[in-house]
Amino acid sequence: MPKKIYQFFIPYGKIKWMDRFLINHIRKFAHFIEYFILGIIISKYYYFKKKSVYRLINSVYLVLSIAFLDETIQILSGRNALVSDIWIDLLGGIVGVLTYFMYRYYKYSKTRKAGERNDNNKRTTE
Repeated sequence: MPKKIYQFFIPYGKIKWMDRFLINHIRKFAHFIEYFILGIIISKYYYFKKKSVYRLINSVYLVLSIAFLDETIQILSGRNALVSDIWIDLLGGIVGVLTYFMYRYYKYSKTRKAGERNDNNKRTTE
């Protein structure tokens, strides 16, 4: 039978709390990071593809749909599916979406301020 990953690093003895910690925390954190990255990718798509006010809402809605579909596939394949997993996935996606939109807002405001400074310099020199 194959060894668990942590037994490669801790070969001696069995640590039951380590099993619980790996299953509950690291896997949930991995889902959070996975949907964080997905949120950024979806936001980037909607930011450049759609020029509407609903870019943020569409991004979050698509992340929620993918999280729901992912858990539904787990139910149909006989695996354990939890509603808390959908919430963790959604939270990771929302943080990713908001991170991308805040980055774009910061970048836009920075370039806009630089453009205003250049316009002011041209007016004073003329």
